[in-house]
Amino acid sequence: MRPLFFCALLSAQPLPDTVYFIGAVAGDTLAYTAYKAFSGGWTAWSFSRHQNTWQLQACDSFWVDSLGRLTLHLSLAPEIPNLIPRWRHRLAYSLDRGVICTRERYEPAYQTFVPQQRIYVWGIAPRWDSLLMGWFGVLALNLRPETGDTRWPFPTLHTQSLWGDSLLLENFLPDFSLFVETGGYLLGERFALCDSFYQYLSPRANPQIIGSHIRCYDNRLLIAQRDTFCLADTCIAQTRTLSYDGASRLHLDSLGWRVYTRQGQPLRQGELRRRYLWQSSTQPLQAEYPGGTFIWKYSTQMVTLPLAPKAFRLVGRRGWVEGMLCLTPLHLFDLAGRCLWEAHPTEDGYFELPETLSSGLYLLEIGGSWWKVFLP
Repeated sequence: MRPLFFCALLSAQPLPDTVYFIGAVAGDTLAYTAYKAFSGGWTAWSFSRHQNTWQLQACDSFWVDSLGRLTLHLSLAPEIPNLIPRWRHRLAYSLDRGVICTRERYEPAYQTFVPQQRIYVWGIAPRWDSLLMGWFGVLALNLRPETGDTRWPFPTLHTQSLWGDSLLLENFLPDFSLFVETGGYLLGERFALCDSFYQYLSPRANPQIIGSHIRCYDNRLLIAQRDTFCLADTCIAQTRTLSYDGASRLHLDSLGWRVYTRQGQPLRQGELRRRYLWQSSTQPLQAEYPGGTFIWKYSTQMVTLPLAPKAFRLVGRRGWVEGMLCLTPLHLFDLAGRCLWEAHPTEDGYFELPETLSSGLYLLEIGGSWWKVFLP
């Protein structure tokens, strides 16, 4: 596995004001999402058109830490006259366990979030925009290559850093209050320009191989991909080719697919094409999908990183953090840089360091900021 690569972002990045979706048949605006940035994140208000009226479909908020890493996604759904929680995704970062995303569904009967799934990805860039273009966007936000989504219609999984070396999926079993591994993919052979992967079900200690993947790159840009996997009585083969302009911006993303029986009898096939136009290196202007076209509108809105947290208090081994920091994972290191403990604060922002730790000086990391603390 490649080591997880951490890098700080610039203090701000462009964020669109609005993304519109124009239907391919009648040319009408069928949906749009309006974005509003705040310090350390943004909110996306998504609307769709019904009988010439606009209806709110969802409100999604995203938070980033002071290192530019995504830490939380909260999705709300309209229920007149209020907005109610629907989904929550909490993200944590670890040198040995990669990027960890926990998917939770809100249960009104219990008035709390209940775990559903956990996603681990190793060897990827942890920047917030990279995560949304990678497996977090595809699996957690359910972004679909054939339809797109006004919340995030940017290109997905088109560079080497977005795929990583391996992926692991776990489902939560409420009767036993534990997560159980269900599948993922593993890095196989690595060639000069291509990597091979194996998709599997069941625990990776005794995997059931169900498919293979080959991805080829040119200067870390994905240029070709071949996937084959089988489930039950049918198999799917996909061939993806990508082309870029002179500034290394994705221009055409073509995905051909066919479904056939395990005996080789063809069932159906098709091709999906997505074309992108850009107004700058990081700002798409237009994306053409089979069902219609996404159009971006910009002004000067930016995603800014939060200020370093100041509201932190530790008395003995019990601590407290303020506001949205209670959603940020905590890490405790010894002075040699070894991670000894990690956890999330409670919903009220409280945490307690283990009594098993010896007395002395340690380094406590919260949301990308560091403190030297003494444990009695």
